[in-house]
Amino acid sequence: MTNKSFGHVADPREKLSKLEIPVLILKGQCDNVEWGFTSEYLEIYANSRLKIIPNAGHQIFVEQPQLYLKETSNFLKNVKGME
Repeated sequence: MTNKSFGHVADPREKLSKLEIPVLILKGQCDNVEWGFTSEYLEIYANSRLKIIPNAGHQIFVEQPQLYLKETSNFLKNVKGME
């Protein structure tokens, strides 16, 4: 979705809220994107986990690449059926 497509793309939130798959939400401690967006992800995805990455902004994978890989790998290892 882009700003240009908002007027004619269906809102996916209702379908997303029915997903049962685990979802990892990463947020940099110093991210300048409003917390409301993160809260919305947590509300939409019933089976979600939030991990705050210290000393990182919006580009966690650039600012804290080792933590990004560690948290992503740990999450995937612990997802049921992916052990």
